[in-house]
Amino acid sequence: MVRLVLKENQYSEITRLTDEILCSSGLLPARVAIVWLHVIREHPVFLKDYDILYIENKFIFHYRKILRSFRNKASLFKVFVRSIFLSPVTQWSQVVQQLSTCDVLFVSHLLNAEQLSQEEDFYFADLSVKLRENGYKSQVAFLDHTGKLFPRLSTQDCNNPHKLVLPRILVFMRS
Repeated sequence: MVRLVLKENQYSEITRLTDEILCSSGLLPARVAIVWLHVIREHPVFLKDYDILYIENKFIFHYRKILRSFRNKASLFKVFVRSIFLSPVTQWSQVVQQLSTCDVLFVSHLLNAEQLSQEEDFYFADLSVKLRENGYKSQVAFLDHTGKLFPRLSTQDCNNPHKLVLPRILVFMRS
């Protein structure tokens, strides 16, 4: 695929316009959350999303637009299929039951299965334990980044009742 490289004046124009939008009065949190308005730096990896603004060939513009649309739909289809076939409803119901009794929830990242047996979390340390010692019901929920689908890590793999692993896939609920 042909990749356009932004010229210096184009980069300056993009940064000026995005700064103008972000610095305008009446700024709402929704506008600040628009990732496209935050130009990180001049590196081509960060600027690839902006090159579509300067495509002069309409054929290339429409080709990229169709390709992006196809990729988005294929990704959505993949998520849909995985949610139907790979996510047990019982795992989500266990998570909801466990979270419904908690006062403070810490969402952390599970990088390997050994973290489930460790008392301290690498991100929040022993904050959850200290809260429980002070009378709060605290829970650590892990986002599973282990990459394991089979066998899946689950809350049953954890011996600590104050830790749970969030299922990687949301259930597609049928009514």
